Amino acid sequence: MRDPGLRITASEDRKAVSVELSTELDARRITMSAEHLDKTIQGLATARASMLPAVPASPDGAQMPMLARAQAVIPADRIDGKRVIKFRHPGFGWLSFELKDTDAADLAMALIATMRTDQASKKA
Repeated sequence: MRDPGLRITASEDRKAVSVELSTELDARRITMSAEHLDKTIQGLATARASMLPAVPASPDGAQMPMLARAQAVIPADRIDGKRVIKFRHPGFGWLSFELKDTDAADLAMALIATMRTDQASKKA
């Protein structure tokens, strides 16, 4: 019998991945291009969003690795009347989030406060 699991391996040229999903009785492997993998990730994210229990409301204990560098874009105009912020994740691609005006203001204030704290500690 096999140990259940998931194994993902990038090809040597880094243009494809091999995904092996195994159960106690069987194992299946498929090879996917970057485009196919992107579509699969989007499909999995959509499926996860509909599942219970829901993703926790706060990030406490979240197991997502911290990225050293992230790119963010805030469109100057609202999109469909909504304030949007976009982040580029190296694995998930561009992620867009709608923000209520109060949440956008809270985010801006928190970022500014963190920057001021960092600047003050550099001067000290």
